[in-house]
Amino acid sequence: MKYKVGQLVRVKDDVVSDGHGDFLHTGVYFIGLIVGLRIAGLQGMGMYDILCVGDRESEVFFESEIMEVLQ
Repeated sequence: MKYKVGQLVRVKDDVVSDGHGDFLHTGVYFIGLIVGLRIAGLQGMGMYDILCVGDRESEVFFESEIMEVLQ
């Protein structure tokens, strides 16, 4: 796993809810804190539980969606 719990990161979410049950395919960036690690699939693809600013619960992001670690 490339990232660690406790790191503040910028993530890109390609699918975002419009608030009415529909989903928009767009690139939106969020700031979030990595709160958990997951390993999925036979290739050990990295997945992370990330609590984004303004959210009450963490969401799962793939390692490829993490753009950078913030200082």
